Amino acid sequence: MAEQGPSAEELQARIAQLEHQLAQAQAPKEHELNSDQEIAIIANTTSIGCFQWRSGDPHIAYSQRAIEVFGGEGNSLTSDFVRQRLVKQDQQRLSDLFSRCIKDGQDYDTEFQLMIQDQAPRWHQLQARVLERNAAGCATHIVGTVTDIDRIKRDQLEQSTIALTEHWLRHTLRNLLEDDSWSNINATVRALGEFFGVDRSVLRLFDPDSKTMKMVSHWAESGDTEYDDPFSSIKLAEHPILSKKLRANEAILFDSTNIGELDDSFRALLEQHQVASTVIIPIRYKDKLDGTLALPCYTDHKEWSTRELETAGIIADALARSVSRNRITRHLEESDKRYTYATEASRDGIWDWNLLDNSVYFSNSYLAMLGYQQEEIEPTWAAFRNVLVHPEDVNYLVNIITNAKKNPNEIIQSEFRVRHKNGDSIWIYSRAKYVDFDAEGNPTRCVGVNADITQFKQAQAELRQAKLEAITANQTKNEFLTRMSHEIRTPMNAIIGMGHLLEDTALNKKQHDYLSNINDSAASLLHIIDEILDFSKLESGRYLLENSHFDLDHVYEQLSKSVSHRAEQKNIELIFDVGHDVPRFIKGDSRRLLQVLHNLLDNAIKFTEQGEVTLRTRMLELQQNVELEFSVIDTGMGIPQDKMQNLFDPFTQADGSTSRRFGGTGLGLTISKHLIDQMGGKLTVTSAENKGSCFSFTAQFERSQLGEQPVRHEPQRYHHLRTLIVDDHPSALTVLENTAQALKLNVDTASCAQEAYKKIEQASHSQKSAYELILMDFKMPEINGIEACNYIRHSSTIVEKPKIILISNYSRDDIADDYCLDNIDGFINKPVTPSRVFDAVASAFGEEIFEHQHQISDADQDHLLDGVHVLLAEDNLVNQKVAIGILKKKGVHVSVANNGVEALQQLKDNEAGTFGAILMDMEMPEMDGYEATRRIRAGTHCTHIPIIAMTAHALQGDRERCLEAGMDDYITKPVDPKLLYQTLALYLADQAHTNQRQ
Repeated sequence: MAEQGPSAEELQARIAQLEHQLAQAQAPKEHELNSDQEIAIIANTTSIGCFQWRSGDPHIAYSQRAIEVFGGEGNSLTSDFVRQRLVKQDQQRLSDLFSRCIKDGQDYDTEFQLMIQDQAPRWHQLQARVLERNAAGCATHIVGTVTDIDRIKRDQLEQSTIALTEHWLRHTLRNLLEDDSWSNINATVRALGEFFGVDRSVLRLFDPDSKTMKMVSHWAESGDTEYDDPFSSIKLAEHPILSKKLRANEAILFDSTNIGELDDSFRALLEQHQVASTVIIPIRYKDKLDGTLALPCYTDHKEWSTRELETAGIIADALARSVSRNRITRHLEESDKRYTYATEASRDGIWDWNLLDNSVYFSNSYLAMLGYQQEEIEPTWAAFRNVLVHPEDVNYLVNIITNAKKNPNEIIQSEFRVRHKNGDSIWIYSRAKYVDFDAEGNPTRCVGVNADITQFKQAQAELRQAKLEAITANQTKNEFLTRMSHEIRTPMNAIIGMGHLLEDTALNKKQHDYLSNINDSAASLLHIIDEILDFSKLESGRYLLENSHFDLDHVYEQLSKSVSHRAEQKNIELIFDVGHDVPRFIKGDSRRLLQVLHNLLDNAIKFTEQGEVTLRTRMLELQQNVELEFSVIDTGMGIPQDKMQNLFDPFTQADGSTSRRFGGTGLGLTISKHLIDQMGGKLTVTSAENKGSCFSFTAQFERSQLGEQPVRHEPQRYHHLRTLIVDDHPSALTVLENTAQALKLNVDTASCAQEAYKKIEQASHSQKSAYELILMDFKMPEINGIEACNYIRHSSTIVEKPKIILISNYSRDDIADDYCLDNIDGFINKPVTPSRVFDAVASAFGEEIFEHQHQISDADQDHLLDGVHVLLAEDNLVNQKVAIGILKKKGVHVSVANNGVEALQQLKDNEAGTFGAILMDMEMPEMDGYEATRRIRAGTHCTHIPIIAMTAHALQGDRERCLEAGMDDYITKPVDPKLLYQTLALYLADQAHTNQRQ
């Protein structure tokens, strides 16, 4: 880095250049910044510091935000100034990284801590990118960013510290329980000091003879093993203040702020040995002070958290127990007298079982643990089993002992309950070993140590109870959501259904407006309910994706139908740009993909006042899985940079003011992000204010057995077909041109009907150059597509008449109501996809094609429904009226059953074929829809009649329950009349086809 800062003029020039290059490098191609005004927008909204370096230039240029990040003033920074702001351990490291980046020409990311004046160091992230390299591969142009990540980093460090502490604590306690050797005790004391980062760790136990705390284990960070403990000679009786604090059984922290509260002699001793701060943790046994654990620091003052003090206290107590057990084991090896003395001093229970005569020795501490004296318990195995061991654990303990005899050299570990004299149960952790054997190798003696783990078991039980309560609470929440969904949808069905029926009555203009407002508000409320329920399911982790084959074209078709009307109302062009290599059939969850795309398209249209909204689909990878990228691009108001970070927070919107122009719950993006994550993808956003936004996400799908080709096989016959595409919208024209070229069509374009006339007339004079195919958009200014088709057909100047395919957002039937379609050869209902274009071309030239029918035409639908007799099983009177009214409009006769029992009876009382289908509610008195369906399917009368669930249950899993019960399909309330007609007609058509075959 340079040793001095650049001049102000040079710095200003570098910053301007850097900001321009960063904008070009980071912005998506479709939103490249190409004006000073756009650069100013980003510079004013970004919260990231930027810098730039070029070879031959001794200076690094910093953006104004970068200068603020480093705590500088004015318009420049020097390398010395930056270095002084770095914490010591980062100064050389960052310099080495930057030098290596120049030498190797490789990008790098790193994190470092920055000190601003007297504030605590803050974490930052540095990202450096090499834009240019010389012939040797060395960097000649580097740009980078500096981002404040202090809050995120500290949260990560805190969570990591908690997890590390808990793991370390469990590991250390287990080691101490299993190994009482001095080497393990000393290793634990060392690990304790290293873990908490102190200069020394000292374990002292009370010596009753000298009345002092004698050091039993020690570790020093300096490696000092010959430590002459100056505090071992301290008698607590001579230090009343220290003694009082220790007997309070709380960890004591002494530093420069409270050292004056100590006894004078003890304070002088701390100062003499240059102790900056220390923690002293008292160790108690039988309500008496039994020792201390000291953790001093000699240089820097250490901040101790409550969790650290608690952890240190637990380890201190465990160390004292291990030292006690170690001493006991050593004394056992010496003599009976020393053995007896050691067992009396132990805080754990010691026992010695003679397997030859079944006599058992219980130490006083063991019996005291259970509230007994020696003379109160018979020293036999029978007394231990029948009196001390909890009756429910006797068999468990016997099995442990029996199995242990198969491997007599192994340590025997067990956990069981014993009974206290007062009737309480105490949990015991027992660690034992067979120590003597007879001539045949059978064990004759077993000794062991029992530790009271009641508190641990209680904590364990509390955790289990808490988990159980959480599960119960979650189940209660789920039941509430289910009930809420059902109870809200039932009256909503009545409101929306009655609204549909009211539309068919004579209304004046004001009444029609009132009804329109009611319908819009009801639909909005229903959407809000669905979003809240979806969010609740995602939050509880109950959202599972389906995995089935589906047609991507059908997804686009549903999207177009759901959002095109709103786009048309705002005069916004809705464009579907599908890559030619995108497979049509894939395997995944089409409903959730549709939900995500609908949310993004709906938002784009909502926040766009003019221009266009494009859904672009591209293939990223086709291996074992299919990876697709979906992008929703708009020309709307854009999103401010300071709002981007909260964009996916629940119940928030970019426009969060109280006077919001746009409605919504603020859950759409949150739900979409969760669903995309479950699809194995990632959602990204780029946006510029007043320019527009791009929401892109990837998603993983499985390859479909139905085939992945976007168009049918053998399309070569249409290669180089002379084609003219006519569309007044430039973006739509470009997308359609790319689609046609991907099909190998020979394409020309025209932006209006008049331009198309000229090109067609000029080309028609030569048979070789004449157009063979016209793709004509319907909605164009001045002359629409139908008028243009009529002119082409009847014009005497156009000799060679081409095939004409009309393209429109409207359905063919809708256009046929106002125009004659005799002069067109084919029709494409938007969205335009490669497969739809190919099928339309093939059909126009007389080729028979197979196309999966997702819908039945309106005419066929009316014919199928007219006069059919349907059985409606519904207990709600209002919903009965709604359903009857909706079905009556199509000439459907309806018989009503108020519950499942009546439905079965009516079906039984009528001949087979009387009813064409059954519409079944789920929740009904006497017998619900599930049971009624199961009985119909298991019976002998009308077992194959179509049964369609029509229910207010709309949560995930409800559809599966209906299908498992034997129903054919599922419609949620409030009932959409069009969906009801279409679903009913589909099953009536299938049933008619089946009857014909029979």
